[in-house]
Amino acid sequence: MLTSCGSEKGEPTGPDASAPPSSSPSESPATTGGSGGTAGILDADITLAETTNELAKVSMKTLESQGYENLEQLADAKFGGVTFFHIRGKSGNRSYDQYGTVIDGSQVTVDWNFISGWPIGSRPTR
Repeated sequence: MLTSCGSEKGEPTGPDASAPPSSSPSESPATTGGSGGTAGILDADITLAETTNELAKVSMKTLESQGYENLEQLADAKFGGVTFFHIRGKSGNRSYDQYGTVIDGSQVTVDWNFISGWPIGSRPTR
């Protein structure tokens, strides 16, 4: 079945054409699950960290729950004049580093996984 986004007169068409317009963003298909009956991406029960220190604490708990061991928070690092926390840990043959900060209310993290014991001859060359 084909549907369009609107008619030449600017009227809605398609399967939801008779539905009244949503009065608020909290009632949009992304938050109510849409017509497909699945939860929208904005339905997650998430509280964002407000500070870099809060984000570091949340990251440590998350990494612990994912099975990373020997987690430690190292000295903060500065990139472009912005202070980032630095967490290091291990999981099996992988070492893991995460840097993170909160900039203007947005969480930013950069993650690295390094695999130890990978034979040099089998590493990709590109």
